[in-house]
Amino acid sequence: GLCAGVENFGNFFGQNCFLGASGTLLIVSTLTEQSINVDVLGVAMWSIPIAIVSVIIGIIYFLVYDRKLEKALGGK
Repeated sequence: GLCAGVENFGNFFGQNCFLGASGTLLIVSTLTEQSINVDVLGVAMWSIPIAIVSVIIGIIYFLVYDRKLEKALGGK
């Protein structure tokens, strides 16, 4: 389960930093249909801080998990 979670940190939060990603294009088209003016570059730029924060939170989470796993396995 944790392996799938690791992928989600990078894939889900990081994919919107790419201008041609389907998630970015979906966000832009949905907001445009709702008469909210956004552009692809703006969505990608606002995704960068979110991706950075998610990486930092992921690193902290996985370090805590590693310590917990090491303690459960007796320091091996």
